Amino acid sequence: MVYATDPTQVLATATLNNEQILFKNVHLSLFQDMFGYGWFLKFPFIIGENNTLDVELTNTSASSNEVSIKLLGWDSLTLDAFERWLVDRGQSMFTPSFLYISQTTILAGATRQQLTAEMRPYPVRITRMFMGSDNLSMLRVGIGLINREVQQDTFPELLNAEFRHRAINIPLRLGIRDPLYLYVTNTDTLNTYNVSFLAEVYSDG
Repeated sequence: MVYATDPTQVLATATLNNEQILFKNVHLSLFQDMFGYGWFLKFPFIIGENNTLDVELTNTSASSNEVSIKLLGWDSLTLDAFERWLVDRGQSMFTPSFLYISQTTILAGATRQQLTAEMRPYPVRITRMFMGSDNLSMLRVGIGLINREVQQDTFPELLNAEFRHRAINIPLRLGIRDPLYLYVTNTDTLNTYNVSFLAEVYSDG
């Protein structure tokens, strides 16, 4: 769970054991979308004994910004029960990972400026995705895979609202190192805006 005075002005980088970057320089509002609206990761993200999860925050505003982050964990009994529930249904436990686009500037008046998500060296299934910005209302976004467009230009807030409370019915699949594209249009011809992107994914191998 995340609270901030203005999460659109704070960037977050999450690192496991000081070496594995989970995502880098994405708007804290994405952290809030992903974890803070009552729908959490499909599978638990397990931090092993003596492991550390560090979240580095950068305030991009000239004003101070109060931030609070609370991680909600699984107790061992609940986790064991969940694993048994999966086994009974012939399913396996998967480890969550993330596709992301670090903060990027969208030019004033840009039409379908193309951004590419950080790719994975293994096939993945995308279950949820969110876009952050310092001004979502002025932007429109389309989403494309390697050879097709899966989302025509729409309001980013519509995309975010869709996945705060549910996962994609049929997960999007990306092959090894296949790109995921965002096509971002800035309807403001006078001002630039910053955007970032975060998606929940699982190995499809």
